[in-house]
Amino acid sequence: MRITLAIAGALGVIILLAGEVTACASCVSTGTTGVHAEKYDRLFSIYTLIGGIVTLVVYGWMGWLLFKFRAKEGDFEPADAPKLGEIPKHRGDPAWTWAVTAGIFVILMGLTIGTIDMVNFYEDPDEGMASRQITVKVTGAQYFWEFEYPSGNKSYDTLTVPTDTTVILKVTSKDVWHNFAVPALRLKIDAIPGDTEPNVIWFDASNTGEYPIYCMELCGADHADMKGTLVIVEPDDYTNLYDGGSA
Repeated sequence: MRITLAIAGALGVIILLAGEVTACASCVSTGTTGVHAEKYDRLFSIYTLIGGIVTLVVYGWMGWLLFKFRAKEGDFEPADAPKLGEIPKHRGDPAWTWAVTAGIFVILMGLTIGTIDMVNFYEDPDEGMASRQITVKVTGAQYFWEFEYPSGNKSYDTLTVPTDTTVILKVTSKDVWHNFAVPALRLKIDAIPGDTEPNVIWFDASNTGEYPIYCMELCGADHADMKGTLVIVEPDDYTNLYDGGSA
């Protein structure tokens, strides 16, 4: 009885956490360079927690059943034991089968909806909370990154953007598949050659700093060396370097 209550309690906690995933993924936090990381880490933590609870329940239950129904000297085969050539009868309460099925459905749907909301958030620049926007074209090539700014100026392997800005990245490739990633900000998107429309991702640049850029798609012999740096600077420094001196 206690085992049954423990499983029911764990299932209830999992269902509540599945609902929390949806709430997290649809919320809009204050615009900081860490807004994507906050959302991603929270969703990932809930995935990990639910997976851990399910693992403990399943293996704990299996271990208890193995101990309870282990073969003992003098035991007789129960009347409802499965027999070769016969369809086995249902053993136990069918209500538990439906309860577990419903619980799994709720968990998976909650995680699915939460993940889809997260992807939509990542790809919708209107979710940004900064005071202005700039769009930078990002082009991957073996084995470097090219960044083209609104002024037409370009830089290579170093993406420089101003603070207090929603930065929209339109990502494509010149040759083979690449993947543009800034792990510190939890940004990651494919760079696909021949796309008529580049892939779009965005982030709010609020604090100055430097973050490493990587290619996360195996793209050739020197894939591991395809690195860059995201540099967030004050608006004046950005204007002098990449905006052609205009305000």
